[in-house]
Amino acid sequence: MRQRGVLYLVWGERAKHEVHRSIESLKPFGLDHCVRELDSTSTHLAKAGMYEFSPFQETLFLDSDTVLIEDPAFGFEMAARHGVALSIEPDYWAQRQWTQIAPKRVTKDIPEYNTGVIFFIKHPKTRKLFERWHEIAWDYGTKHDQWSFAQAVYDTSSNPFILQPNWNFRDSMIYGPLKIWHVRGIPPPRNTEDWNRGPMCLGRVEDGEIFPVAWPGAREST
Repeated sequence: MRQRGVLYLVWGERAKHEVHRSIESLKPFGLDHCVRELDSTSTHLAKAGMYEFSPFQETLFLDSDTVLIEDPAFGFEMAARHGVALSIEPDYWAQRQWTQIAPKRVTKDIPEYNTGVIFFIKHPKTRKLFERWHEIAWDYGTKHDQWSFAQAVYDTSSNPFILQPNWNFRDSMIYGPLKIWHVRGIPPPRNTEDWNRGPMCLGRVEDGEIFPVAWPGAREST
């Protein structure tokens, strides 16, 4: 088994095309990678099989539309400690699934995690989490894999390490350095390198750049 690397699951022409950009972003960090091409009829629920698909002891799973910006070593370290390291979904209430027609409802108040960036290790407890996800993947609706994943985390009493949103950036507001860009069809901001090496402050992504902004409610000093 290979020690550490990045796993991609791709299906459909769009994903096969865009994964090359993501793979290119791994090169500065010397990371091994594995691309599993799935049947074109696959859906996001196929992610539930990522544990078995991975040839690595330590895996960073990435969606094909991601770009790795900075060294992911901390994410791997946290996965080694906790089994899994991931980020909260911007729409973080899995209970939003209740507005959909689905066979079962997720447990009330559980958080929803974004499954486009997941660090994990091969371990019996981690296997239990992914086996549970695979078992219930279809139970919470076929359009959204994250609801069943959130339920699997709850069902197995897993305790994942929660990374900052910058490790799976999908929003417009950012504080601190950008680690992994996850916005389909849009390249990372042009000034990302300068932003990551500048002072820590709140910023907004707009027109292809990150601009510093004041904290909401902050008053100007007199």
